Amino acid sequence: MTVSWSIHRRAGHLAGALRLAEDLQRLFAAAEDPEQELVWALRTGFAQTARKAAGAVAWPDVLARLRPDGPP
Repeated sequence: MTVSWSIHRRAGHLAGALRLAEDLQRLFAAAEDPEQELVWALRTGFAQTARKAAGAVAWPDVLARLRPDGPP
């Protein structure tokens, strides 16, 4: 699924990339992997889900995932 996400993203098919990112976020949430859930919640723009996942991840790992200079 991550390869499919990168193909959609590279091709500029943003709707497909977003749907795959949402599915990956849900899969990692179900697998109880908060670090990867955080990564995909940030990519989808799910602020509340990202906040919840960030609470279960060590701060240095959260900081490594954030891009303060990135787009809002």
